Amino acid sequence: MSIADTLRAIQAEAGLKDPAQVALVARVTLDAGQLQARAMAGEDVAKELDVVAATAANLAEHVRNVIGKHLLSAATNVLMRALGVPA
Repeated sequence: MSIADTLRAIQAEAGLKDPAQVALVARVTLDAGQLQARAMAGEDVAKELDVVAATAANLAEHVRNVIGKHLLSAATNVLMRALGVPA
């Protein structure tokens, strides 16, 4: 699933209609995904993670949960492919 597909899935599942909320979700999702990749490579991203968390705090809890679910799924899929394990 591409990032565009992931963002569309988050938007649909969270029921987002407001363009400002859609943009905020996209920013938080992209930033969190990039920080996750950098952290997995061994980089310390704690300070930047605090900024993303503060931004995400502007979203409703159910929206944050939807984002987290999709990011976890995406990371799991990447790791499974890297290990050669069928999804």
